[in-house]
Amino acid sequence: KTMIHQSLRENKFTTAQIVQGYNEVEKYRPYSSFHVMDLYHYYYAKRMYREALYYLDLGIQRAPERAGNYYSKAVYMLTVGKSAEAEDSINDALKFYPRSIKYRDFKENLKKNVKNH
Repeated sequence: KTMIHQSLRENKFTTAQIVQGYNEVEKYRPYSSFHVMDLYHYYYAKRMYREALYYLDLGIQRAPERAGNYYSKAVYMLTVGKSAEAEDSINDALKFYPRSIKYRDFKENLKKNVKNH
């Protein structure tokens, strides 16, 4: 995770080095979603959306109960212009964390944006 954040801030590591680090962690934590989502965030920040989506879906598959992963998917879907899928994902996030003000605000803003377009 530190490697990814440093790379994004300082361009300290190459994508190949980031992926190599991911593969090392994957050997020891093949069922964890945390490093998978870190790689998703890296690719998303680099606007490498196809690669990002693969790791986002893998993160959700590994931790289907983590509301934050669905929120990330809602943001991703909105970014790539898929409002209906964004709404589905934020609804999934709210199933697991219905009290989240952040998630409710996202859903409300999404509805407003869809009406205005």
